[in-house]
Amino acid sequence: MKGNASLIVLLMCLLMAACGKTPRGIIDEDDMSGIMADLLLGDSYINLNGADFPNDSTRQALKQSIVERHGYTMRDYDSSLVWYAHNMEVYKDVLDRTVERLEKSGSNIPDDVPQGAQQQGPKRYPTVGDTADLWADAERTLVVAPTRGDLTYFNFETLDDKQPETGDRYELIFKYLTQNCRLVVMLAADYPNGTTQYMTRTTNYNGWTHIALQTDSTDKPRRVYGYIAYGSDAPVSIGYIDSLCILRTRLNREQYNYINTHRRAVRQP
Repeated sequence: MKGNASLIVLLMCLLMAACGKTPRGIIDEDDMSGIMADLLLGDSYINLNGADFPNDSTRQALKQSIVERHGYTMRDYDSSLVWYAHNMEVYKDVLDRTVERLEKSGSNIPDDVPQGAQQQGPKRYPTVGDTADLWADAERTLVVAPTRGDLTYFNFETLDDKQPETGDRYELIFKYLTQNCRLVVMLAADYPNGTTQYMTRTTNYNGWTHIALQTDSTDKPRRVYGYIAYGSDAPVSIGYIDSLCILRTRLNREQYNYINTHRRAVRQP
């Protein structure tokens, strides 16, 4: 009888292990969601107390302490992120669990700026109107796991601009969290006359990133598009791109001179 009870316990343990979606050596979904919830709160704390975290090493030290408090090393966390980046269905489950943890605990992630400072992230706007969010993809979050030494490209295009006007301004906005992962961002507009107008920037900044394109006041672009390219010189680097938005606003004469900083190219017939 005692032997049968032990066998039942063993079988139950095997069944529970089989239910997990992560392989051996990868942080399971439940622990991963707990780590991510605490890291999100930690990131908000860093943003609100920037003077206490003046450089990458101090910010990284806080993140490392959060991960270690859960009983894992940063190497465990980084290697697990690589696995989750290649198994997006499981990763989405982890994200859902993370949100549930924050909601159940009553924790709210505060705005990413100190009190009294200007909000850096975009509000939510409809896809039509004088101020519109034209991000065409339903997915607004990317997990980037670059190959060392190479750039990997994520291409996008504004497909939903139903009310374009001359002189419109397009601004790509997103929040970026990274560990030694650099981004190269390009935003461009093609015109019917064969001219392409574009802006590029490189960043590895943790926080809100903006890149704006001022279109011509005498012509409407036929296409607005761009890419986010990511790469790293580090052996393991993971980046999160969140809250992706392409904000289109109408012509503002006070900002129009910004067009002089853009680059131009002419396609050969």
